[in-house]
Amino acid sequence: MTAFSKIIGPVPMSVCAGANAQALLVIPPILAQIQVLIFGAFGLGPLKLDLVAQFKAAVGITIAFGDPLSALKAAIQAALQVVASLKAALVIGIPPLSIQISASLALIASLAIKIGGINLAIDLALQVKLPAINLVAQLQAALSLGGLVMYAWSAQNMQTTQAQIAGYNFAADGFLPINQTYGMMLATAAPGASASFKFLFNPLLP
Repeated sequence: MTAFSKIIGPVPMSVCAGANAQALLVIPPILAQIQVLIFGAFGLGPLKLDLVAQFKAAVGITIAFGDPLSALKAAIQAALQVVASLKAALVIGIPPLSIQISASLALIASLAIKIGGINLAIDLALQVKLPAINLVAQLQAALSLGGLVMYAWSAQNMQTTQAQIAGYNFAADGFLPINQTYGMMLATAAPGASASFKFLFNPLLP
């Protein structure tokens, strides 16, 4: 049993945040890996450029590409247009050209599928990366809050805890009666709460 008492403080929120603060150590390396996956020398970007080059050679068109996603989407649209044109040529029924057109159609379709797959992979990677960047920024802002004091208790009935809070000298921690303060209180009767609180907030908790 641990009576209501001050555990730590005043400290920045980052000291009290436990697992939330640890996220700032884990997320940036993941973002770096996604960056390499998309734009690295052996990533999806160079592979996409190679396939686009093959696609251009196969259909004899020029694709202007700068932004990776725009280039991939342009390639897919171009592929669909070329495939439609080739299908129309096959309908005409010119025997000497049929075999060549059919082979070109198969190659173009294969390249279009590969480019589409890379486009999907990049889209999915960016769906992870962009929210993660926002999350890191929000965590950094929230964890920079300073002047926090953490209080805790464990394994005692609520009546006893209420009496201890009522009799606690908060002025000794810098909170005068006239001060406007902000805070929150978490309480549970669930067994094992101590381990969860230590992980989520601070290992010094009882």
